Amino acid sequence: MYKLCVFDMDGTFVNSLGDIAAAMNRSLEKLGHKPYAEEDYCRMVGDGMRVLCKRAIPDAGDEELERLISYYNADYLNNCCVKTAPYDGMVELAEELRRLDIKRAILSNKPHTQACEIAEKLFDSELFTEIIGQSERFPTKPAPDALLYLIEKYSVSKEETVYIGDSDVDIKLGKAAGVFTVGVTWGFRGEAELKAAGADALAKTADELKALLIK
Repeated sequence: MYKLCVFDMDGTFVNSLGDIAAAMNRSLEKLGHKPYAEEDYCRMVGDGMRVLCKRAIPDAGDEELERLISYYNADYLNNCCVKTAPYDGMVELAEELRRLDIKRAILSNKPHTQACEIAEKLFDSELFTEIIGQSERFPTKPAPDALLYLIEKYSVSKEETVYIGDSDVDIKLGKAAGVFTVGVTWGFRGEAELKAAGADALAKTADELKALLIK
């Protein structure tokens, strides 16, 4: 049985695509740009807010990019849980891990304030042992620094740790840290990308994931 289970947030634990798309589209319209279809954001998210904004306006100059980041960050913080909700069975899974005294963390490329805002609004305060979003404290995924920090903090081995995510960024993170990786196929990127990235296992439902985490 693993002693530390670390989850990606967007596309893994919660379906946040609708709120991300809506906030970004409103921000783009403020700058005179056309909105994207919601499904387009599946390929745009995952590498942090700055990269998302760069992908939204590929030819943006520095000033326009900073304005978009400012607009989006403010809009999203105020509207991050309009549609966002946990995927089926994920809260129950985390509660079972808590019952078994298995440490549970969120490690996301979403800005830290945004990740904490979602966790505060959607989850019991004790559901996760720790929430880590993107900040100056650690480099963004797939850099392994934040995951290695958690392993050291909770005094577990790499063999006792698992990272769960929905994209190649997540699998690369787990590989860089030297831990077992599980790709969830219900997220934003899909099974083919997870297999190509070399996920150690795949889960198509929360029950399948539970079977992998609790042995």
